[in-house]
Amino acid sequence: MKKYMSTIVSVLTVIFTSGFQAVFLYCQNADEAGVDEVMPALINYVFIGLTLMLVFLVITRSISKAAISASIMALLLTNFALIEKVLKLALPGLRYWHTAPIIIVIGLHLVFLFCHFTKEQLAEDVANVVCLVFAALIVVNLTLSVPQILGHYRAQKVIDAARQEEKKIAEGVGDQPNIYYFMFDEYANFNQAKEIFNYDNNSLKEFLNKYNFSISYESYNESVVSSTIQTNIVNLNYIVTDDTSESEKEVFRKKGHLFDLMREHGYEVEIYEASSFYGGCLPQSDVVDQAVTMGGESLYDILMSKTIIYPFTQSNSANGLSKILQIVNYFSNQDCIPKNATFTLIYLNFPHPPYIADENGNAISGSNYLNPNFYIGQYKYSTKLMMQMLDNIIGNDPSSIIILQSDHSMRSYKQYINNPLNTLYWGGKEGPEIEGLSSVNTMRAILNALWNDNYEMLNVPEYNEF
Repeated sequence: MKKYMSTIVSVLTVIFTSGFQAVFLYCQNADEAGVDEVMPALINYVFIGLTLMLVFLVITRSISKAAISASIMALLLTNFALIEKVLKLALPGLRYWHTAPIIIVIGLHLVFLFCHFTKEQLAEDVANVVCLVFAALIVVNLTLSVPQILGHYRAQKVIDAARQEEKKIAEGVGDQPNIYYFMFDEYANFNQAKEIFNYDNNSLKEFLNKYNFSISYESYNESVVSSTIQTNIVNLNYIVTDDTSESEKEVFRKKGHLFDLMREHGYEVEIYEASSFYGGCLPQSDVVDQAVTMGGESLYDILMSKTIIYPFTQSNSANGLSKILQIVNYFSNQDCIPKNATFTLIYLNFPHPPYIADENGNAISGSNYLNPNFYIGQYKYSTKLMMQMLDNIIGNDPSSIIILQSDHSMRSYKQYINNPLNTLYWGGKEGPEIEGLSSVNTMRAILNALWNDNYEMLNVPEYNEF
């Protein structure tokens, strides 16, 4: 019986120590990510730990010593990137092919010293203590995250129910123009581009003037947090703040009142994006991505980037450009023009970091994904893609309405940060006045002009302290 319990404790020790990091990261992001998003990495971590345990069991012939040995190596290998950084602080000239053998050798020496100088009973006691400590850490983290976990799953339940209850398209509404809403995340407005980056975005100005776009140079939004701004836009009101939980914002955003209004007025609603921010999908696909960081990384990417295999892994951010181009290519083809009256939201997390392309669309090395010096190149490239799509839509659907916005300007600079790009195409004719309007008020003004509604212009609150 004692041997049986020792085996159970030893196996649990390895599971808890090797899987703790994955559980910890999930708990830190439970408001935005589901447990399924961390499971692949958690399974990989635990598999590595148990495999190491079997190897050391063959060598040591002791289940307790094998468990501690495997735990030591698993912790080193799954925290490899952090340990490597510490080594490089002392010896900056070290490269991966230096640090990998150094850390492995250090781990093997620790294993040897433990196994050689520790008696069996003491090894069992150590395994018991380690098992208890990591089990307690996991329980504490999960317990503290229960409100976030429940909030996330409640949000998903509400969103799923809303999708099932979407209102039917109204009949007999007459001929209405297609509406395209382009959101380019963190695209600097003209003032910031000129003052901060010394770049006069004449190519876009000339393009917009050519097609008779209205341009607001002085629009000001309530925040610099994308989830706050965009949730408020599609609800036509300032219903969330920066302090609202991400799960609540997600519900309000994916159930946006604007979408319901469009359906009530006979519009189909289509959402295209490379993530699950609005619950949309890539063109000709019904697959949405996982929650990602500002750098475009999923929980799996983050966890893999900490391990010894990080140089051989490729994060979602490295694949981001291909997804963006998939959307761009679709809206650069006349087949994108819907046959029925449709409200189409196109959300591009671009030129928002990660910085994955220069001004000519060439890939940027992974070490520069978050380097703000690469913003202006990606900004110029996103402008080219923007004009490519707009040119196609206007050429094939000239009577359409096109809303072209960003949520805020480049975050690294305080000046003009709350000033978004804000422009409007009204079938080539003069549309409603939008100069100086926030994104929320711009949308209200558009609906007033489109359906003779009476939305008042709202005072713009200020949520962020940047």
